[in-house]
Amino acid sequence: MLKINKTSEPKSFAEHRCHGNSCYENIPESTKKELKFSLLKEQGYLCAYCMARISEENMKIEHIYSRNMHPELELNYTNLVACCLGNEGKSYKEQHCDTSKKDKCLYKNPAIHGDFIIKTISYNQNGSIKSSDKDFDNEINDTLQLNIEELCINRRTVYKAVNDQLSKLQDYANKNKIIKILNIWKNKNKYGKFEPYSGVAIFILEKRLRKCK
Repeated sequence: MLKINKTSEPKSFAEHRCHGNSCYENIPESTKKELKFSLLKEQGYLCAYCMARISEENMKIEHIYSRNMHPELELNYTNLVACCLGNEGKSYKEQHCDTSKKDKCLYKNPAIHGDFIIKTISYNQNGSIKSSDKDFDNEINDTLQLNIEELCINRRTVYKAVNDQLSKLQDYANKNKIIKILNIWKNKNKYGKFEPYSGVAIFILEKRLRKCK
């Protein structure tokens, strides 16, 4: 997972909220399209939870605090993120992210508690993700199901690729070279996109930097 830096909401979305009978279900399609683009842009075209690549064609708008439990937040932009389809239509044990989350509400919002999330999250060589916070760790495993095999394989691939890249550095502890690699993963490319599963790479590289003299 990555910290989400929320930007200004689309003007059309703010205007829709001001209408007397406005709700999420009656958002005009043109406004929803702008909303999707805004969420994708601020998230660098990655799912808010698993960090897989998403686009307007294979994403959905997620309410972190569900509409059923918190109807007062259904048009709150801070409560909205872009998510992958999470294996929608497959068996529950194969689902993840918003699809497995359903109407549950998360303990932490990556758009509000991003610093907390990044501080407590770590990744293992086998591709698994965990949090040092017990409640959030339970949500990672049970609510979002971020440790299903498919996602672990994807994160494991990035984990190995970054470690392989580090092992090829002539100077194993060259701080400047590690920072250069880190900046590639931490910043969006010329198309405004982060690399998929970039949180894994950032975790490894920042851990290596702390070991540098």
